Amino acid sequence: MMGDLLVARRPCPMEGAFVVTASVRPGSDASTEAQDRPVTRDVLDHLRRLRRSVFPALAFAVVVGVVTYVVASNQDPVFEATGTAWVQTGAAEGSEADAAIRAELTASAVALSDDRAVLEDVIRSSGQDWTATQAADRITVARDPASGAVSIRVLGPSPQAAHDVADEVVDVLDERIGAEQADEVEVLVDDLRDQATDLETQLSALPEGSPARSGLQQDLTAVLGQIDDVRAAHPAAALVPVDASSASDEPIGPRPWGTATTLAIVGFILAAEGLALVRRRRR
Repeated sequence: MMGDLLVARRPCPMEGAFVVTASVRPGSDASTEAQDRPVTRDVLDHLRRLRRSVFPALAFAVVVGVVTYVVASNQDPVFEATGTAWVQTGAAEGSEADAAIRAELTASAVALSDDRAVLEDVIRSSGQDWTATQAADRITVARDPASGAVSIRVLGPSPQAAHDVADEVVDVLDERIGAEQADEVEVLVDDLRDQATDLETQLSALPEGSPARSGLQQDLTAVLGQIDDVRAAHPAAALVPVDASSASDEPIGPRPWGTATTLAIVGFILAAEGLALVRRRRR
């Protein structure tokens, strides 16, 4: 343990000399005491405080467990339905175009699943009394990274309700994907048609036998051919179910016993540690 160093000087009988004495006074530095204090003693003190906190913490845990069980038992059961759908692109199976179109339309299906208008269509078609917000919370659409397919998961108040909604999700997304794809094709085709109309107008303005007619006619033929190419490059795609959606016969939640036990254990630990800390600060 460290202390204070005291130095004193007193005269010496010899001329011109003096004597220096030094002594150490025991110190009371708190940090020094903390360093010298055995770690095992702190651990034992903490364990003693925890032991005195067991019964209050246990009472708190029981209250938490009972309240959680009562609340969870009064909640409506939740059933799960799952399904898988596959994008049929209309392109040659296994080709680069097939893979590219499938990836694009799969991403589109996942994005559309959060669209409010799509959710409202699903609710109306399935006959559920849900709001769009509730539907967004209960419907999950994602891309399966292993197969590239579209996976659908629906939580409902009954197995039949979950099953019906899962089926309607596939149908509504199929309609929306087809409509979006058709709109994209029509935009491209309309632009080419405008070009063809301009070329036809220029041709009609030229007199017969004009050298410029030949070049304009070739351009017109090329543009009309591009229209056919665009339609061929964007075949009609569809989102079709791979497996019929299946719903669980047993609810996946709530689970009163499991939830109550987990929260009771957490409550016990937090209460015991909190009481031990309070007792330590009161010392």
